[in-house]
Amino acid sequence: MGGKLTNAPWTVRLVGDPTEYHTEQGKSICHGVAVVRSLIWPGAFTLYQNGKQTAIYVGDGSKFSDKLKPFPLAPPQLNMDPVEYGEFVLPEIKVLTFEEIGQKIEADFDEIWGKHDTDDSGFLAEDDIKKLAADIKAKVNGKEEAEEVNE
Repeated sequence: MGGKLTNAPWTVRLVGDPTEYHTEQGKSICHGVAVVRSLIWPGAFTLYQNGKQTAIYVGDGSKFSDKLKPFPLAPPQLNMDPVEYGEFVLPEIKVLTFEEIGQKIEADFDEIWGKHDTDDSGFLAEDDIKKLAADIKAKVNGKEEAEEVNE
């Protein structure tokens, strides 16, 4: 190594099973592969296994340069969170007792019943019963207009 290089221009790794096995002929083999990769010429590899070596180059013929990297070394700084969030106050939710719920149901039913039982007889015709059911269904679902009830 010479010149301006401060680090080795290659890396060496052993890939695969590094164990040596003995064949029936008494020969020793290893299934691991030693891989030497160039850091100057990306895509240049030399492979060595059991006394045989092969050189492979898959690249565009350009030397390594920080300027050619597709991604920055450090990600860009994202927008920072605000220093302090405003105060969030939860709305108060009134918890109703069973008695209050029962009174509310009776008041709503009396209002709807009075709208349909105009003669105060306590009886409704079949069409009026369907209209009553539609009004109750709309009240339960929180809608202004009554929905059609077929059954």
